[in-house]
Amino acid sequence: MPWSDEARVLSHPFAAYAEIAKRDARLEEPHVLRARLARLAVVVGTFVTLTAAGRMVPFHFLSPSLAFAWIPLVQLLVVALIARIFAREMRFCRVASLYLAGHGGWMVLLLVVAAGCIFAPDPAALARLAFGSGILPALILATFVSGVLSTYAWLRVGLGLSRGRSALGLLVFYVALTSIIAGFYLVTGQLAPLFWGRGPTT
Repeated sequence: MPWSDEARVLSHPFAAYAEIAKRDARLEEPHVLRARLARLAVVVGTFVTLTAAGRMVPFHFLSPSLAFAWIPLVQLLVVALIARIFAREMRFCRVASLYLAGHGGWMVLLLVVAAGCIFAPDPAALARLAFGSGILPALILATFVSGVLSTYAWLRVGLGLSRGRSALGLLVFYVALTSIIAGFYLVTGQLAPLFWGRGPTT
């Protein structure tokens, strides 16, 4: 059984992006982009329902796919910005489909955490152990680093940019993405409690 694009990019990002960009003319078709978004939604929904209920619950599966839909939409907005600045000759569906192929690390992390909630006799104790021992923070950090590497490979190989433009694109991508997400939580009053323990006062 062949590996998915997400798995191949996770294991060998530069080689995988070179192969995908070269052989897959379907990337310009909207249904490929929709399929990648659907896979991401399935993983998020599975993560939420298994960690919240320990089993597949239709409401828990569907609700996070809708509640957190704004995050991939923000990512696609930033991808559109990158395409506008660095890859005007490429169709958006191709640029976005290539980008979403780099989400394998986060998918694996979510499914590993969900599996722990299913198979562990005491999920709460496992969570305390994972945090206390530093295992889970290390996995999150490794996943983030892997994501940055995949994003650079997307720019360097998937979009065919030079090293300098790829580095600049990486900077623009994460500054824009972080600013939009942080701005959303700031405007909705969810960011201040993380630092001051309470929301903004009036």
